[in-house]
Amino acid sequence: MHALHGGVQLCLVNGEYMSRDIINIGALQSHVDMLLRNASPALQERAPGLRNAMVRIAMHSDSVVRARRRKTDPDWAQTKFKAQSVLYRFQPDRFFDRRLRALLTVLENVTQLAGSNETGARDAQAFLRGVPHRGRDIDDLEDRAADLLDRAERAALRARRFETVCAKDTQISGQVTAERCTTLDEVIKLGREGQNCLAHDLEYWRNFLAKTRAFWALRGEAGLVAVLEVDCERGAVVAALGPSNEAIGLRHLQDVVRFCLGQGLALGSAGECLLPDYAGDYLVPPRVVRVEGHTAFYAEWHGAVRIDLVKERGRRRRGRASTLAVALNPSVPLIEAVLSSDLQDELEDFGHKRLRKIIGTVALDQTAPTIMQHRLLAMTA
Repeated sequence: MHALHGGVQLCLVNGEYMSRDIINIGALQSHVDMLLRNASPALQERAPGLRNAMVRIAMHSDSVVRARRRKTDPDWAQTKFKAQSVLYRFQPDRFFDRRLRALLTVLENVTQLAGSNETGARDAQAFLRGVPHRGRDIDDLEDRAADLLDRAERAALRARRFETVCAKDTQISGQVTAERCTTLDEVIKLGREGQNCLAHDLEYWRNFLAKTRAFWALRGEAGLVAVLEVDCERGAVVAALGPSNEAIGLRHLQDVVRFCLGQGLALGSAGECLLPDYAGDYLVPPRVVRVEGHTAFYAEWHGAVRIDLVKERGRRRRGRASTLAVALNPSVPLIEAVLSSDLQDELEDFGHKRLRKIIGTVALDQTAPTIMQHRLLAMTA
């Protein structure tokens, strides 16, 4: 609906006059009506209020552009153009439609919460009452709705934090003791102890309570050594990290891998530098090497190498990877290993020059370089 006020064309939306002149405002409103008709039935009862909010959002979106004069424009627009006023035209945009549909999906979830007996239902009801009166920023509206849903889900999950999900299980592997988390409370406490996302990330909480993920705490004499996330359906380690999400240290690496294999858990690229080869006996036991102002911890097995770099205080590593975990099958021709793009990327990230210096220093204390060392030197030449 349009009106003249002091010579300025105004558009009436939700009882308020909007100062942006959109020539085809009717097309914009019809487009919003179409989106609402195709929305979830749960939203139909609130359609009038949602319509006001969506029209306001659409009026100030990128789908509304500055208009050029057309002969088919209505008389009031022709008058405005003659007066050199700025007018706008609505042009349907697929990207913006996706944004509005995404907003409607979030609002549908809020509506379902509002009609439930769950924690946060009253907040959801109050939020929905305020939607018609909120501003024109779609990001702000969507963020506020998502935040409300997040708080409600967090409260619902925390209410189940003492629920026993699995039986208590404790295993010993060398110098490491592994304990499986049995409740969400234990998962949260493990997150705090390890200074990682388990302390607050709802996805981990949700998956744990759904029994699709299991979490193990592995501790040595000095405390927490590793946190393992296990995909229960695949029986695979999908994340394995030390405190503060650092790589699991060489000191306990062998015991951690032996624990995983003893439990029948699959390891791979998702295992965060855990390789099955590390369960075997050392070919070159862990040793310390100083290179370029860094301390390198080096260990080698038959067909595998692990190197951890620790930077000195005050020095920066300039983006280089701090851990290198490599397994090479000695029976595979060197040329095939060289052509492996993934392995080449790992070596490049670690730094060819630095790797050659580390291997060279380690080899000085040996009768001759190992086959693994020869191969890595050749690949980084």
